Amino acid sequence: MSDNIDNELEENKKSERLTLAVSDPKEYIKSLRRGMKLLVSKPKFNIGDIIIWEEGMANKSIPDHDSLVIVLGFLNPPRRDEENGIGSPYYNELLDIEIGILANDSTFLVYATDSKRFKLYELQD
Repeated sequence: MSDNIDNELEENKKSERLTLAVSDPKEYIKSLRRGMKLLVSKPKFNIGDIIIWEEGMANKSIPDHDSLVIVLGFLNPPRRDEENGIGSPYYNELLDIEIGILANDSTFLVYATDSKRFKLYELQD
């Protein structure tokens, strides 16, 4: 019975996403093009830069959407995510940058990720 409820919830989520596309196609197309532009551009970061997810580009739960991270280095050559299967949104994702985050404000963790999904953090006065 739980599987039926889970399937129904997933179908509702899909329907909501499709409804967004149909209800406002201009805004949906604008968002698609913005995402494409971000993913085909190459950001220029330096080791030590503080970066944050680009709006709408956080495709993983770590780091959190609004977490600040530090650039540790670059994977040269970049590697592809081979741990996730073909049905995963992470399948074959380009991993080209190493970032450092603080978990629970004290444990330093290192992750490889796609730099094109991030932007330079600018401290607000």
